[in-house]
Amino acid sequence: FDHFVCYPTGYSAAALLAIFFCIPFALRVLIHKETGRWSNWAQAFYHAHLELFLGNGCLGVGVMMLLALTVERYVSVCRPGQHTRPLCGPPHLTAVLIPLATFLIYLPSAFRGEITTCLLAPGGPVIYQKRENQSYLDSTFYQVTHISNISIYSTDEVRNLILIHQIQFH
Repeated sequence: FDHFVCYPTGYSAAALLAIFFCIPFALRVLIHKETGRWSNWAQAFYHAHLELFLGNGCLGVGVMMLLALTVERYVSVCRPGQHTRPLCGPPHLTAVLIPLATFLIYLPSAFRGEITTCLLAPGGPVIYQKRENQSYLDSTFYQVTHISNISIYSTDEVRNLILIHQIQFH
C-alpha cells in the first residue's frame, strides 16, 4: 500500500517544483532574452547554473517516479501474489533514491553556462550576462553525459514496456 502513496506524492512534489522553477525561466526568456542583463550577481548565477539543472531535475524525478509507480501497479494488478514485496524495493527508500540519483545525473548541466561581467561605461554600473560555456559543451565528458541523459529519459515509454514484458513472462 505504501507505494500507492509514496510515488504519487513524489511525482506531485516534483511536478509542482518543476512549475515553480519554470516561472523564472519563462520570465528570463521573455524579459531578458537568452543572455540576460542582471545587476545582481546571485540572480545571474541562478539563471546561468541552477535554472536548467533544477527544472530538468524535477522533470526527471517526475518521470522516474511515474515509471516506478507504473511498474509497481502493473505487478500488483496483473501479477497478484507473485511478488509479495514491492518490485522496486522499499517505497520510502526508492522515493528518496530517485531524486538523489536524478539530480546527480543532471548535475553536469549546472555547468553549461557561465557568467560574464560587463562594465557599461567607465565608472558606470556593472551588469552580468549569461553565455554558454563552449569549452565545457565541447568536452567529451559533457557530450557523453548529455547523450546518456537523452537516452535515459527519452526512451522511458519503451523501457516501461520492456519491464512489463519481462515481468509478464517470469
